[in-house]
Amino acid sequence: MSDGPLKILFLAAPSMPHARRWIAQLQERGHEVRAATLHEIPPGNADHTIALRTRGDVSRPTGPKDILAAIRPLRRMIASFEPDLTIAYYMTSYGLLAALVNAPCVIGATAGGDVLVDPYDSLFQRIRNRFILAISLGHAKKVLAWAPHVAARLRELGVPEGRIFIQPRGVDLEKFKPASGRSSSRTVNILSLRQFKPLYEIPTLVRALGRLDDDNLTFSAALVGDGPEHPRIEEMVREMGLDDRVILPGTEDESGVIERLGKSDIYVSTSSTDGASAALFEAMAMGAYPIVTDIAANRTWITPGTNGDLFPVGDDDALAGAIRSAIADPVSRRRATENNLALVRDKLDFRKNMVRIETEMMATLRSRRNGWDSKGV
Repeated sequence: MSDGPLKILFLAAPSMPHARRWIAQLQERGHEVRAATLHEIPPGNADHTIALRTRGDVSRPTGPKDILAAIRPLRRMIASFEPDLTIAYYMTSYGLLAALVNAPCVIGATAGGDVLVDPYDSLFQRIRNRFILAISLGHAKKVLAWAPHVAARLRELGVPEGRIFIQPRGVDLEKFKPASGRSSSRTVNILSLRQFKPLYEIPTLVRALGRLDDDNLTFSAALVGDGPEHPRIEEMVREMGLDDRVILPGTEDESGVIERLGKSDIYVSTSSTDGASAALFEAMAMGAYPIVTDIAANRTWITPGTNGDLFPVGDDDALAGAIRSAIADPVSRRRATENNLALVRDKLDFRKNMVRIETEMMATLRSRRNGWDSKGV
């Protein structure tokens, strides 16, 4: 096989920014990419994306009926397109679908939440996910892990070492770059970019902001996101008298996120678990000081005293203390920003990292065509 352009089938939700960037990168490098999805197709993506379902709820297609309904149209697409390899992004949905249709040379991409244990999942959900992962991970010829702790989980699930490739996606440094003119106002701007779901523990941040308010510190906060906990969080903000300091603007698109980050001094994540947080990487790239939970996903990138701070999950007192310290020490914040910019350029350049992933995919395809399948040896 030559290392020339490939025909790539991309299975994912096209509304995911990571999927759109990845597809665009592959196309820029000359590959022919066809996307297929169970999800709703956003405007501007219809030219290269095929809908596998035309009825039912395409905004949240997660059930067995949704997967089964997509099998026949996906098989027809594969027969017509004849892809060299398949990228399946999210193993409990598109990884399973790829396995059920016996898609060629599947490269599985874990999002983190699809393979990590969600503490809020019921026992039934955990058993179901384990069963699905046995099928989808068993069919994948290579599984991309965005972080070492995700790779460790893949090993626990029985994926051989030789089929795991650890590589973070990173950040588009042409879009996410340090803001040229952060305000010199004494008001410190705090930003959260996590969804309003139990997993992300947003109430911890609201309680911490209430403690800061009691201290008469000058700050403002934007909690960007939405989800089932929105009414509860909105009520907490109102009951704690934070209406004049805290805004809940809802979910914002990429340009909105970039604008928010450009005005923010401190980025906070209260998540109880994570894969490799794109929001954290984007905050680091744009110069916001990160204060994030002390979990494996964040410890990989954040070292307290060097480029940010960590606090225990759910500990609003510790979070408030970390924010107080950051507000009181702008010199350390500037030093952390410099360290983060160097780290991002070295380890988290999206374009460079995706070329590394592309090289690994082509090597996997080459080994398959030569009749060798990596078994971890």
